[in-house]
Amino acid sequence: MFDKVLLQTDRIRLRNFKKGDLPFLHGLNIDEDVMRHIRTVNYDINQSKRDLAYMMAYQHPSGHLGYWLAEDIHSSEKLGTVTLRTLEGSTEIELGYRWKKSSWGRGYATETCKSLINYAFFQAGFRRVVAVIDPDNQSSERVLIKCGFQFERMAYHYKKRVKLFSTFQSP
Repeated sequence: MFDKVLLQTDRIRLRNFKKGDLPFLHGLNIDEDVMRHIRTVNYDINQSKRDLAYMMAYQHPSGHLGYWLAEDIHSSEKLGTVTLRTLEGSTEIELGYRWKKSSWGRGYATETCKSLINYAFFQAGFRRVVAVIDPDNQSSERVLIKCGFQFERMAYHYKKRVKLFSTFQSP
């Protein structure tokens, strides 16, 4: 059985999650550096199981929203997770991501986000995409700016104060 691939860049493939991805996802969930700007670390494997089940089941009626595992196309090394989903409490389309530490600083986030934004605009037909980040997450802010996002405002989502960025498809 083949994994369903959403898209592929020169180095990265985005595929649907499967049950065998639990150890990787749990590793992200318990890494304090990875989770510092996202949410409180949760060491409970059962929470990671619930997270994985949610990510596997999340499907918008359009078929264009979801969660995907990012992996190296040559080695199949698992690198991180990305999502296009509905922003909490709104109808906005949100881009989100997190990467394991050994993937940081290698351009994976920028490469993947640019490709996912292209997908969102030209295949899914979205006109606007937002991203929210912790105000102290300067690395993610740099990634978003490289991908064409602009700071829009401070907001409150996911039970915390965040910076909201947006990008638009030009008509």
